[in-house]
Amino acid sequence: MIRKITPDGHADAVWRPTLDGLPRTAFACLMREIAGAAASPRLLVVSAHPDDETLGGGRLIADWVAAGGEVGAVIATDGEACFDVVGHDYRGIADIRAREWGAALEILGAQPLAALGLPDGGLAEHERDLAAEVAGVVADFRPDVIAGTIAADPHPDHQVVGRVVEAVAREQRLPRLGWPVWLTYFADPPGPCGLEVVECSADAEQARQRAWECFDSQRSPVADDLTAVVPPQMVELLSEQLVVRGAST
Repeated sequence: MIRKITPDGHADAVWRPTLDGLPRTAFACLMREIAGAAASPRLLVVSAHPDDETLGGGRLIADWVAAGGEVGAVIATDGEACFDVVGHDYRGIADIRAREWGAALEILGAQPLAALGLPDGGLAEHERDLAAEVAGVVADFRPDVIAGTIAADPHPDHQVVGRVVEAVAREQRLPRLGWPVWLTYFADPPGPCGLEVVECSADAEQARQRAWECFDSQRSPVADDLTAVVPPQMVELLSEQLVVRGAST
């Protein structure tokens, strides 16, 4: 008997009319509009788990670096609880996912700034800790823009990251970008206000695909009786770069 780690989600047809009707922005326009006149704008990306930045924002990250910007990445957890729902003991999974994260960031052109080691699946109890850590990284890295998963994403840890990114952006007067990961797979359309498609380059698409291939622990079944953590159908739904913007205040 094959055990499913992740339940079935939506088919493409559920979201396709909504996605096809979203406003579209060329990447160069988005970067100029959100980063302003900075010569080599810095983007700080905050993720709950290794692979969130790749699935949700990999295309944008790759194009940001290709356009001369810098990208620094922070992960809140090591993603160590990904097999807990089926009680599968995968020894060393935290270290494996950390290595996968580092390999993916190298392909995307981003630099790892911090792996915070907060509990996977328990970020809601550590929201203040995460906010303090992210504020510290902001002070050191001095980004022009901060990004992460949106607070409307169905995963509770992603919601915490979204709230923290919004709060730090507000406190530091930084523009922000948010992207969904599980939104189109588990949530119903139309999704959050302000959702748009960013038209990224073919090179960025290829970089994002190669970066995703680094995450073997998530892409492929790790045992004969298990499905993959991230269903292929979910990845197929993330066929374009979706973002929500937030202006500096």
